Amino acid sequence: MDKYSTHIPVFEKLFAVKNFPRILEFGLGFGSTPFLLQNCEHLTSVEMQSKDWYEKVYQSLKDNSKWEAHLAVGPNEFEKLGISDLGYDLVFVDGHGDSRPEVINRFFGKCSTIVTHDYETPSYRWHLIQKPKDYFEFVYSGIVPYTAVFTNDPVLIEAFANG
Repeated sequence: MDKYSTHIPVFEKLFAVKNFPRILEFGLGFGSTPFLLQNCEHLTSVEMQSKDWYEKVYQSLKDNSKWEAHLAVGPNEFEKLGISDLGYDLVFVDGHGDSRPEVINRFFGKCSTIVTHDYETPSYRWHLIQKPKDYFEFVYSGIVPYTAVFTNDPVLIEAFANG
């Protein structure tokens, strides 16, 4: 498994426990995006770092009718898309390194399950996450880069607490 797909085992566990019909993904790619498309009814993806990367992935997956792709280069440019207040069952944060904690904080209370990648990387300023008391944090450190799950869903809390 390459370092860009170490979150896939976490997604496999999540999807084995629960369905997530509507997903929002920050940072699209050839690992997460196809996997999420296979496991949801609608995926909204936002590329935050590279127009060239966006075009490469977009050309490969553009014919999938379940996929809505956006290019918003910069740490906060996604705000202009008007997608933040729509309802999502899961948010995957793997986009711009300068806004990951802020994106996570934005979706606490709006989405019951938030997943993020590269959780061992201090430069992403994870200490700025303001996790509400009703959310539990599970960190999968079995493969580097780490993947973290924040959820207030009782079914997922039980599943992750029991291994």
